[in-house]
Amino acid sequence: MRLEAAGLSLLVDYEVAAGEPARALRQAFDRDRSGALDPGEQQALTEHLARTATLRTELRVDGAPVATRRASVRPENVDAPASSTALLAVRVELVAGWPPKNKKNFFFDHLLDRGREVGLNDENLGGHVPVTVECDGCRISDASSGLADKNFVRGAETPLRLSVKF
Repeated sequence: MRLEAAGLSLLVDYEVAAGEPARALRQAFDRDRSGALDPGEQQALTEHLARTATLRTELRVDGAPVATRRASVRPENVDAPASSTALLAVRVELVAGWPPKNKKNFFFDHLLDRGREVGLNDENLGGHVPVTVECDGCRISDASSGLADKNFVRGAETPLRLSVKF
C-alpha cells in the first residue's frame, strides 16, 4: 500500500501455484478447446484472476469504507498453452482518493493534530495477507501490526490499522 497526499494505492499480487490448479484454470478458460487461449479467453482468465485477487480487499479511512477503482491489471502466463502447468499470476493496482474529513470532528481533529485512520482487510483462504506500507510525504504514528518506521511499515498482516499524519 502507498499513502500520499494525492490518495491511496494498493498493489495486490495473486498467484495460482504451478501445477494442476494452474492447468485446470487454463483449460476451463479455453472455451473452444483449441489448446491455446485466444485474446478473448486470455482476457476472461485475467479478469477472473483480478476479481479473485481483490475479492476480500477492503480499504477504510476514518472507519468508513472507501471505494477503490482499478488503475491497472498485469497478468503473467495467461498466454501459455491450455495444457501448461506454469504458475498463473496477476498484479492489480487499486487506487482511491482521500475522503473528506468528518465535519463533526474537524475542529477537534485539527486542534489535537489528529491524522487519518487507515484500515486494510484482505484475507484469503490461507489466513491473513502480508502487506507493506509506504507513506510518501506523511508520517505513520501507529500500526496495529508489523514494524512501523516514520514512513514505512514492514511485515504487517491484514487486518491492518494505521494512524497517518500529513
